[in-house]
Amino acid sequence: RLLRTAPKVVWWKLFNCVDAVKWSNVFKVVELLFCLPVANGHLKQVFSQLKLIKTDRRTSLSEDTLDKLMWITAEGPPLADWNPDRALSLWWADKHRRTMESVTKSTRLVLSSSSASSEANVMESLVEEFEVWVKSSMDTN
Repeated sequence: RLLRTAPKVVWWKLFNCVDAVKWSNVFKVVELLFCLPVANGHLKQVFSQLKLIKTDRRTSLSEDTLDKLMWITAEGPPLADWNPDRALSLWWADKHRRTMESVTKSTRLVLSSSSASSEANVMESLVEEFEVWVKSSMDTN
């Protein structure tokens, strides 16, 4: 008859019976076991996110930075809904930043003053490739 009743009713009867005092330590363990998650899907998801954030190229992330990135990944808005304008304005106002145009001009000045013209041509083509790559990556975002 006890096996036919619902498990919640059985446990309620056991916890509230007259002899429950004798089994208090066992019941504390059982209460702790009831608190454990049934599945570990959430933990798998967290470790998958951690694996995506901390790649081979980002092994030197501090614990604080990693914690913040994990929090943003888990609790932050979806990337499609996020507006980066405020974050970019804070980043830009933080200190003086060089624009891509000033970097390109300074690179060309260095290249034009170089004595080896073949090396300068190679460097200039690399800079041009870089500029094309930056522009294409900005277009896709």
